[in-house]
Amino acid sequence: MRALVLLLILLFVAPVVQGQNLGEVIQECPGTLTGSNQPQQIHLQATEDVSEMNVIWSTDVRSNGEVEWDGQTSPSSDYCYNHDMAFHMATMTGLIPGEEVTYRVGNGGEWSNEYTFTPIDTNANHFEWISIADHGDS
Repeated sequence: MRALVLLLILLFVAPVVQGQNLGEVIQECPGTLTGSNQPQQIHLQATEDVSEMNVIWSTDVRSNGEVEWDGQTSPSSDYCYNHDMAFHMATMTGLIPGEEVTYRVGNGGEWSNEYTFTPIDTNANHFEWISIADHGDS
C-alpha cells in the first residue's frame, strides 16, 4: 500500500518538479521535422457564424503566420505544445455564404498553395460535406 501511495505522489509531483507549466510547454518548439517553414496539414474549421471560417495549419517553427483571402489578411495564433512543430490558427471573416473564397496561409516568406471553399449558404436546399479527422501528429 505504501508503494502505491508513493507512486501516486510521484505521478502528481513530477510535472511540478520539472517546472512544466502551460506557458513553458506552449513556447517550446524546436522545429526539427523538415527544417522548413512551409505550411503543412492545412484544414478548415467551421465556426458558429456562417460568415467566418477558421483555417489551421502546422509549420516547423513558430512564426508570424497569417491567412490571406480575397484581398484580406488575418494574423494567426501560434502554439507548440511540446511538439517538433508549431500549430497556427487564423479566422477569415466577412465571408458571404454561397460565394467561393480563395485563400492561402503562410508567414510572408513561405506560403501554401491557394485553395478554395464555399461557405455554407443557409438558404440552400442541400449541401455536400467531406470530413477527414487525422491530424497526424502522434
